[in-house]
Amino acid sequence: MKKIILSFILLAHLPAHTSVIGELGRLPVANSESPTFRVFGQVEDFCTGTMISPRLVLTAAHCVYNQQEKSWMPLRTFTPARDRSLAPFGSIAVERVHVPASYLVGDDRQDLAVLVLREAVGFKTGWLRIGWDLQGFLRHNSALGGFAASGTISGYPGDQEQGSMWFVACDFYVPNLTPLLPQYRCDTFGGMSGSALVIAGPRGESTVVGVHTKGHGKFNSGIMLTHENKVFLQQILIQYPL
Repeated sequence: MKKIILSFILLAHLPAHTSVIGELGRLPVANSESPTFRVFGQVEDFCTGTMISPRLVLTAAHCVYNQQEKSWMPLRTFTPARDRSLAPFGSIAVERVHVPASYLVGDDRQDLAVLVLREAVGFKTGWLRIGWDLQGFLRHNSALGGFAASGTISGYPGDQEQGSMWFVACDFYVPNLTPLLPQYRCDTFGGMSGSALVIAGPRGESTVVGVHTKGHGKFNSGIMLTHENKVFLQQILIQYPL
């Protein structure tokens, strides 16, 4: 039943000329200003981020810090709901960046970052809630062990027109082993790093459970917002109350 519900939600946002045959592949977002998609945006012109509070954007740590060179990326702005040359909410200056200390010394298991924006643009775009423990979510046991949940990834793939937003739906497979590193066959490309892994919450609301971080070919992967990642994010959310 959950896959049927998800399909109807996704089909409602497809352009009229689109046909879905078999598995749902990567598709262009017809209206980036719609409530479903305006919570996502482009970090500079090379990564994707998601609003998680009025001033906070969730993305991947490798979008802001280069582990190999031990240097920070030239990061200035976040553009929510960008659609090619259009920026309906403007490009918002990034005031501060938070990255887990463990990532700075080479731990990829905490490949996430939070951008602090100078303006509270989230009051215009809205923001997504975070699922901390996955209890009560629409999920099912996987034949491979662990569980799987149907979800979506929205972002800015570098193989498409600059600044165009795309989304894809698939199952996120999460093994029982800690740290929980989700794997999936969603069709992604460079530029979608930092995209949120979104599933339906207990009441059907869009909920962030992870961050897309790597492309491996057959399987792509990310990180879950549990354990150490949960502690890191909750500490930041306390620092920047609504």
